[in-house]
Amino acid sequence: SPDGRQIAFYSARGGGGVYLVSPVGGPERKLADLATDSRPAWTADGNYLLVAKSHKEGQPETGDGALFQVPVESEGSPRQILAPPRGMWYRDPALAPDGLSLAFASCTGVVAGPNCSLQVVELQAGLVLAGKPRQVGRQSWWIYGLVWMPDGASLIYSGSTAEASQSLWRENVRNGKEPERLELAGAGALYPAINFKAGRLTFTRTLRNAN
Repeated sequence: SPDGRQIAFYSARGGGGVYLVSPVGGPERKLADLATDSRPAWTADGNYLLVAKSHKEGQPETGDGALFQVPVESEGSPRQILAPPRGMWYRDPALAPDGLSLAFASCTGVVAGPNCSLQVVELQAGLVLAGKPRQVGRQSWWIYGLVWMPDGASLIYSGSTAEASQSLWRENVRNGKEPERLELAGAGALYPAINFKAGRLTFTRTLRNAN
């Protein structure tokens, strides 16, 4: 969370849900019965989470692949804020530092091998849409998490392309130039996160050795 006092996470227990827990341990608190396969995103005030409901093939449920607003402290049910067109699903929501832009991955195809692109939509106060989503940058095979840079002008995301598998990229959402690969992260870099106060970028690195 923005104040560092809570961790939001998804657990598949009991049919799946979004939970909160203190970083130092203790009891967990369930916020919503909402299945997701991407990381929740906090609003800057810490009052809400943005969660992408999982996409199911074959037997889709209402709201599959849509983005939901989940209250953290107040009572209330998740509210759908953005639904994908038929045959698509959304994942990896990320709010800009000023809270006025929402980025996410828009995917088509099958879950085991989809094509995803970066989308950005402008917001008004209260997470109200102020326009229609627009694609930024080129299409990727798959996206594994994305975050905004502190300046709100570019995104860091993990993506696979024909040239590189699971690498970190920096995409400027304003100038339309080709994305820049962050070579220092190396191969197998996934799920980037940025600590604005500390000026640190963290990520997961996956290494596989199959026999």
